[in-house]
Amino acid sequence: MHWEAREVPVFALVLATPGMPGPQLQPHSAIDDCVTTALPESSDSSASGGAQGTHATTPNTALPIPCGMVARLPVSAQGARRFGGRNVTLAMLAESMPTQTGLATLPRPLIDETGLKGGFDFSIAWTPEDTGQPGDVDSFGAPFRDALKKQLGLKLEPQKAPVEVLVIDHVEQPTAN
Repeated sequence: MHWEAREVPVFALVLATPGMPGPQLQPHSAIDDCVTTALPESSDSSASGGAQGTHATTPNTALPIPCGMVARLPVSAQGARRFGGRNVTLAMLAESMPTQTGLATLPRPLIDETGLKGGFDFSIAWTPEDTGQPGDVDSFGAPFRDALKKQLGLKLEPQKAPVEVLVIDHVEQPTAN
């Protein structure tokens, strides 16, 4: 077997409005030295536990997130989903998104095409579209793609791009011991 780059369908993570990240996607603050493992408390947190204000942080009920990590966060409503990151690149956000959302939501590899460099703090909350509960979207929030656009100012564009894939060159039946 070997690895090689192949042109495959992907989702490109891009800014929904050029040059305008969303309110919950903020450059990592220079005053946060990453010594503590808890996010600093936001001075303007919404009642639903979303991060808003000038620094994309979560209220003190959130799980601690060490710098350089993406993690699931507590939610305020049954059936809702939420994750965030602290001092992470948008390439890391793109790589972790299928795991954090579930592969059924994002069935293609994601690549960062935002053009934004450096570390960011973010959190995003959404409602899975397949919960089967009546009134889910009204009760708990927006579906993932809507939340991605409104909260982080990002969207997914279907594209083709070279991606490293594992190619199986040869397979043999194992011999008996």
